[in-house]
Amino acid sequence: MSKVKVQFLEPVQLDDGMQRRNDHIPVGETMWAARRDVSDGEKWRNGAYEASSMTRFIIRHGAFAQRLTPQHLIRAGGTEFAILGIKNCRGRNRALEITAVAKV
Repeated sequence: MSKVKVQFLEPVQLDDGMQRRNDHIPVGETMWAARRDVSDGEKWRNGAYEASSMTRFIIRHGAFAQRLTPQHLIRAGGTEFAILGIKNCRGRNRALEITAVAKV
């Protein structure tokens, strides 16, 4: 597992007077997260056959982390990841494990 700085991106709807479009803007401060890439064998066992980079991020539990949803994105090292799932780990309310995928 490696430590990386991550930035969360919140979904917003932008209106320029002519059209509305969905976009994501940075929200909160950048934070440290533990990052572990999912192995090809694990992706295959879970039925993920497309070419993608699936990663698990572990962040500290807190008020900001509590508000995260699968509609948010994660930016880590210049790559944006779509969140697939969020679950508690490492005991009660100590950390969150976020499974995310970046298309290759």
